[in-house]
Amino acid sequence: MGWRLWGRNFVITSITRAANGNVEIAWPTHAGMPYRIRYADGLQNWNLLPTTLTGTGSPMTWTDDGLKSGSPPSAEPGRFYPVSTGP
Repeated sequence: MGWRLWGRNFVITSITRAANGNVEIAWPTHAGMPYRIRYADGLQNWNLLPTTLTGTGSPMTWTDDGLKSGSPPSAEPGRFYPVSTGP
């Protein structure tokens, strides 16, 4: 299951947790399209990362190591990550 994005399927293809507790998410991109990542340590109080990532047409990954999200994901009981398009 995935989101429909301008006539194309948009799917987060993987979410993995490294041995050090960092979380990496990956998704396919469309060249020039901006992507924004939100996160929450529950299903309330969503936070928008300050970085907009620009698609290249190749798969993209982003790693949550806690530097931009305020705490390492391993310090939280659960963390959720939707990826959306737009500025």
